[in-house]
Amino acid sequence: MSEFVSAVRADVPEIRERIWYLLGTGAALPTIVNGGLGATLTRVSAGLYSIVWKESPGKFVGFRYGLGATVPAGLAGLMVAVGAYVPATFTLPVLLQTTAGIATDLLALQNLTLYFTFKESGTGV
Repeated sequence: MSEFVSAVRADVPEIRERIWYLLGTGAALPTIVNGGLGATLTRVSAGLYSIVWKESPGKFVGFRYGLGATVPAGLAGLMVAVGAYVPATFTLPVLLQTTAGIATDLLALQNLTLYFTFKESGTGV
């Protein structure tokens, strides 16, 4: 794999995390501060982003996230969801939305850390 990944101690062998740190820009593609090696990030529409890896990152296991802001109260009611990982194209949709289900962009002075977990080889999780 050409992408640098961190090995994770887990009860499942060969787990790897890909970590992204993004800064909001409003109605534009967020700035990638850290992460993203071996992959591209595209803004599809308000709050909807697509990550495409150049080669298979492995079997998708799950994700978690952290939101931050200069004024943390502005993050109330925000959440992140991912769509189905498409192994044929190494693509994962990521959606930032309100708890009411309204897609919204990551605003200036907001940041998002994404942790994507993949199993490097083998079957099942």
